[in-house]
This record gives sequence, structure tokens and C-alpha cells, in this order.
Amino acid sequence: MVRVELDYKSSLTSRDRFIIGLNMERESKIKFSFLQDIYQLPENKLVLKGKVIGAALNLKGRPYIPEEFEKEFKKCVD
Repeated sequence: MVRVELDYKSSLTSRDRFIIGLNMERESKIKFSFLQDIYQLPENKLVLKGKVIGAALNLKGRPYIPEEFEKEFKKCVD
């Protein structure tokens, strides 16, 4: 993880029902991000909007994008 951004829009309490949406995008040649939204049910009210930016390192400690991520990025472009 390089950076985490969380925007709290409202609160959840015990026994609240919610759904989580997750998308992934490329930030740069060596960084990727996970975009996460949490919605309270049944109103679909936005509770949290989050962004986690990360980078991966290979065995030599150099930054790289894992092959699995590359495949997902290509699916998003196609």
C-alpha cells in the first residue's frame, strides 16, 4: 500500500445490511488502485467511498505489475 483515501459519508450500525462495490484501475506504469464504495441497504445510501493505491515488488525488490493485474487492466480497456 502506498496511499489510502477514505471518505466517510454516513455511519453503519450493528445489524445494518450493506453491499460493497470494488473496481480496479491503473494509476501509472507501476501503481494500481482499488476503488471501493459501500452502500447501506435497502436505500442504497452511500456510506463510504475509498481508494487504496498500491505497488507490487518483485523478488529483487523492484516495482512491477503482477501478470494477474495486467490481465484485468486489459479487460477494462477492451
